Amino acid sequence: MAALLTGDIPGRNFKKKDSVVEHIEDCRRMGITVVPPDINRSDVEFTSSAGDILFGLTAIKGCGRQAAEAIVAERNANGPYRDLFDLCSRVDGSTVNKTSLENLAKAGALDGLLGEEDHRGALFAGIERAVAAGAARLADRKSGQKNLFAAFEEAEPEAEEPAATLPDVPPLTDMEMRSFEKEVLGYYVHSHPLAEYRGILQAVCTHGSNDVSNAEPKSEVVMGGLVGALKLSNTKQPRPGSTFTRYGMFDLEDIDGLVRSICWPEEYARVGELLVPDAVVIVAGSVDRRAGSEETNLIINEIVPVADVWNRPARAVHIKVLEAAHDAETLDRLKQVLSRHEGQTPIRLVIELADGRRALLDVDGMKVRWSEGLLAELEELLGPGAVRAQVAISNGRRDDRPARGRRGGFQAAS
Repeated sequence: MAALLTGDIPGRNFKKKDSVVEHIEDCRRMGITVVPPDINRSDVEFTSSAGDILFGLTAIKGCGRQAAEAIVAERNANGPYRDLFDLCSRVDGSTVNKTSLENLAKAGALDGLLGEEDHRGALFAGIERAVAAGAARLADRKSGQKNLFAAFEEAEPEAEEPAATLPDVPPLTDMEMRSFEKEVLGYYVHSHPLAEYRGILQAVCTHGSNDVSNAEPKSEVVMGGLVGALKLSNTKQPRPGSTFTRYGMFDLEDIDGLVRSICWPEEYARVGELLVPDAVVIVAGSVDRRAGSEETNLIINEIVPVADVWNRPARAVHIKVLEAAHDAETLDRLKQVLSRHEGQTPIRLVIELADGRRALLDVDGMKVRWSEGLLAELEELLGPGAVRAQVAISNGRRDDRPARGRRGGFQAAS
């Protein structure tokens, strides 16, 4: 697996889930730990160590092979790096430059150089100071000069140079740390910010970033994710009959990747206040794909904060039951769950038979109230991805399009 990961480093794509991230997920499923990058443990490429895989430094965005080789060679020759200033004084700044160090910090690869009272925010803020100090010390050594501390070291060999201090700045927020990790590693090391919303996103979204490109141009889709890379601009002149010029462009990022999205002036005037960096939203929009272009964009028609989705009316709730996994007792418990959430929303059962056939059944005489509690109980009983809700996201329209097979086989067949 380490060799497989290494072989895919040259083709890394940090905007969408690439093969390196997919292999890391495969490792997790196989019970193999991929240790996050560490300046004092990682090699140039992915390597195996005591049953684990150490993350290769060259797989970090912006840390090229030349910089990684210089870091590893110096560490192998003269021992582990003590702190950020020690690192910058031992490697050539023209090879391991400020950008490389910043990306290493974003990846968490320099966390092992932190003192007990330090944090990643201080480390990141101290890079410029450390680079300048390291360059000066490196220049002194190359020219044969000795600074004050070097003189003390010669007189007292056992004395160590006092550790330089990092700037006193606020620590990074969890969201900032996760965003940095995603930017330079291609995935979230600690936890995905959308993990807690996985159930609702699966239930109401018709498409994700990895399959929206298969949708027909101008077709309506519902997607969810984080608002990222938000940029606000003004058109040179408003559309005929309109006075609005402000519009927004942003990346809608889900667990699998991102889709470039555009909220034009009329829509921005109505829902633009919901476009906040790192906000988790559900959007309804139309697929925009220019002729001859492989890139898919999303034209936003409606934006709903994820917490407000529970207040939107549901056209129907689809529940998937698997013959191979669910028995008669499960069906009895399913009836009990539905009875506890009685309401006005129709129920449709998607029966997936062991031979691969599917049937869509309308449930007569029983309706439910669409709620967070209903979704939680159904997923606990039937498993993640067992529920799809046709929730009205678009303003004034009903979103009653069937969900796709990728999200659980919710395609009616008889």
